Amino acid sequence: MSHNKYINIRPHHFLCIPGYSGEGYSEEFKLNMDKIVKNLNETTKVKIKLGKDDICSSCNSPDNNVCSAAFVEKIDHKVMDLLNIKENEVIEFSYAMKMLKSKMNPELHRKICKDCIWMRKGYCKDTFRTYEEE
Repeated sequence: MSHNKYINIRPHHFLCIPGYSGEGYSEEFKLNMDKIVKNLNETTKVKIKLGKDDICSSCNSPDNNVCSAAFVEKIDHKVMDLLNIKENEVIEFSYAMKMLKSKMNPELHRKICKDCIWMRKGYCKDTFRTYEEE
């Protein structure tokens, strides 16, 4: 990861990162995700990827139904439209979060992610609630 000037991120992971708590994942995935999340800061550059990104790299079941290509790609495209970003574009992580914060609310989050297993388990249902209260 550190050899790149950027971290490869799937668009839908911008929705996952703010609510990430480490629950429900394999230990290997959790260690990788923890490392990536810890490295994301104001100046971190991210490259928009469709398909596997640096977070997916440690998933022990990348082709399972949790992340079936068509399902996840649909969410990726919704996030790309919402943030007005394109595949292979390199942006600052903080810019993506600022854009997301300005547009996201719990209702939209539920609408976009309603079929996601993590949303259904309730891991991230409150991720964007605080934005409404500010």
